[in-house]
Amino acid sequence: MAESAWPALLAALSYGIGTNLSDVLFAEVLSAIQDFTVACGLLRLDTPRNAFLSVMSKYAVPPPAVSAMQTYMDTPAAPRNNSITADSLGLGALTGAPVGPPSLSERNLACLRSMVLTARILATSLGDAWHDVLETLQNASFMLGAKKPALASRRSIVASSPQIGFSPTKGRNSSDLGSAENRPDVFDDLDTESIQSAINILFDGLRDLDDKAFTTFVEALCQLSAEMIGMGGIMTTGEGTNNGSNPPSPSVILSPGDSTRRASGINISNSIKSGERSFSLNKLRFVAVTNLPRLVNSETNTGWEVITKHLLAIARHPTAPSVIRMQASDTLQELLLGAVRVGKESRTQHQVFAVLVRQVDILPISLTISTDHDVRSSGYQTLNQILESSGHALEVGWETIFGMLNNVCKDRAVGTAAMEKSDSQMSATSSQPRPSTFARSNANLVRIAFPSLNLICTDFLSSLDPESIRQCIACLGSFGRQKEDVNITLAAIGLLWNVSDAVQGSDQQMWLYLLSELLELARDPRLEVRSSAMQTLFRCIDLYGAGLSSEMWEEVFWKIICPLLDTTTSSSASTGDESTVLALTSVGSIFHSFLPALAALDSFDKTWSTLLSRVEISWQREDKKCRSAALKALERALENTVKVPNRSSSMLQSTWSTLLRLVDMLKENIYTQDNLVGLVRITKALHDRLELNNETAKALSGVLRNIMTYDKSPEYRPDNDSMPPLQESLSSLLGNSTKLGSSIILGDLAEWTSLAYVASTGKTTYVGLSKWGLGKMKAVFQARGSEAGLYEDGTVESVLGVSCLAWLDS
Repeated sequence: MAESAWPALLAALSYGIGTNLSDVLFAEVLSAIQDFTVACGLLRLDTPRNAFLSVMSKYAVPPPAVSAMQTYMDTPAAPRNNSITADSLGLGALTGAPVGPPSLSERNLACLRSMVLTARILATSLGDAWHDVLETLQNASFMLGAKKPALASRRSIVASSPQIGFSPTKGRNSSDLGSAENRPDVFDDLDTESIQSAINILFDGLRDLDDKAFTTFVEALCQLSAEMIGMGGIMTTGEGTNNGSNPPSPSVILSPGDSTRRASGINISNSIKSGERSFSLNKLRFVAVTNLPRLVNSETNTGWEVITKHLLAIARHPTAPSVIRMQASDTLQELLLGAVRVGKESRTQHQVFAVLVRQVDILPISLTISTDHDVRSSGYQTLNQILESSGHALEVGWETIFGMLNNVCKDRAVGTAAMEKSDSQMSATSSQPRPSTFARSNANLVRIAFPSLNLICTDFLSSLDPESIRQCIACLGSFGRQKEDVNITLAAIGLLWNVSDAVQGSDQQMWLYLLSELLELARDPRLEVRSSAMQTLFRCIDLYGAGLSSEMWEEVFWKIICPLLDTTTSSSASTGDESTVLALTSVGSIFHSFLPALAALDSFDKTWSTLLSRVEISWQREDKKCRSAALKALERALENTVKVPNRSSSMLQSTWSTLLRLVDMLKENIYTQDNLVGLVRITKALHDRLELNNETAKALSGVLRNIMTYDKSPEYRPDNDSMPPLQESLSSLLGNSTKLGSSIILGDLAEWTSLAYVASTGKTTYVGLSKWGLGKMKAVFQARGSEAGLYEDGTVESVLGVSCLAWLDS
């Protein structure tokens, strides 16, 4: 019967509802349409059901009325009339009388409520018809949400533009204008609040749908949402789904101004202008939140993939309005946070992080870079909240988490390339400089993402497996190398220290990997970063070096310490800086503290030669601070040679050869008095440890003489009344020596004493040295004057000669 009768009934009832009937007849026609629609739905007759739903939709929210409202809202300069004539026939529009904004009449609202009730009854079986129902509800929301003037009564509401759906040319019988008690029930509760309540009940009842019907509804809602921003060619399910990581094909991207709905006439730009948010996204959020346990815990993945893919596609859509993209992003954030709380299985965590990693993906770089970064920022904020609330319960996802965080610091090159590519598609008039916008936004991303990494390194290191710890170290290295915020760089270096404590006891190779990250940071062009990284690196070695095996020390020296010395050589040539001083000083401390362990290495001779070569390079090429630091490092290394008797002889001999080369360089370069004092300290260390033969003793005397007579220093201290530090250190070494022969000591004392008379330069008078020398010569001669050799090699003549000079001068 229904299959046979529905075409004729559709024609007759459509004519009836579109005619200016009395209220009673109108109510009966509307009830007939509703009843027959329900009957067709229950009988699974989709074609007649959809046809009758279309009739109700047409007269509930007439498309021309929606267009009229948009026109009204798009012309702010047009006259506004805050009152409306109670004209049930809409004749005001024909007479040219002033009219207010378009609105829905009582009969429109009655049709709307009837359609909502029908959708509630047939919710399980509506299928594809949900799209048209949702579109009508969207249009109704647009009409009802527009600001309208206050009216005396709901009964006087009419369509002020030519009334759509009811004849504007026929009058109404006077019997229809009676009291409200005699009116049919279809005209009850037609105020905005009641209509909105009925719509909310419809959406709330979706929780009772079976999985298949629920998924169909969600797909229809996502389709409507996509169409509203010009994504009609982008699927939300199946093979054609856009995964949110890449921009849609240009063939389906529409500018916001072209995003016109085919049936309703709504243009997304209008709702944005009026501050409206997306109806479909609002409802999608409501449906997702109220059905979250089903979305998360269903083994068939009911609705989860459809909703999250759609929200990602909207949030990452290059040409969608910013407010819509952020609405989708906020909805996604709420959904992911809720899913972690509701879902108890590892599968849920996989689902959440699979979505999150696509939200923070750098692509696309759209025409609104700030929105791109806002969407990504929302993803990183979500990550941080997940870690704060559920980090202790995470069973999966660490690899994904570190990948997300790592990309924050590595996406500048990718983002810049993509940005330049998109620039070629932009008009010549850009609203702001894109590179600076990208840099500022990227800096904000770094600041937003770093707290998550900080939280992991302070609270969850014990939860990480070895591979995750390795990824954590790499991620900290990336944050250390980023250039946007130096404070975060320094904080990341501090966290590497935390991690070193966690990995040292269990995995020395992992610890070595951490040192490698610190080594890279120690090569950073920023001084404060280099210094911080070096301090942390050497602190790690100093703290854990005692437990290292010989094999590990080989790797530490050749893979960490030696490359670091090479780096400071290339970076500080001729200029030097604090980090180079720190590196040299710290290497000296390492040799001092762990010389026995280093001496046990098969490659120790090469190791020691590396240190000596670095000292030579510093003495020849670097600035005064670096030279002093290099000599100090060598002095510290020499202090513990007694602990390695099997290595000490070769160490001292090679160091002696290096000293001679350093002294030869005095002829070519300019050195400060502090540099020379450091050289004397090395000389004293060798004097105290070497077995001196006659040749070596003479060479040592020549070293002291060359240092004492060096006259190219840029600064000198007064030396009339007392000796400055350099002369003091040389005099102490010579005067207290028990290894140098009497002839060498007295001969050098005589020569040094004579400098005040024969070598005074104005800067250096040697007067204080001469006073000391006279007294010291007397003491030494009294103690050793009986040695016959002093009279045979000319030593006594030298002593007497300088004594005569002093006597004549006095």
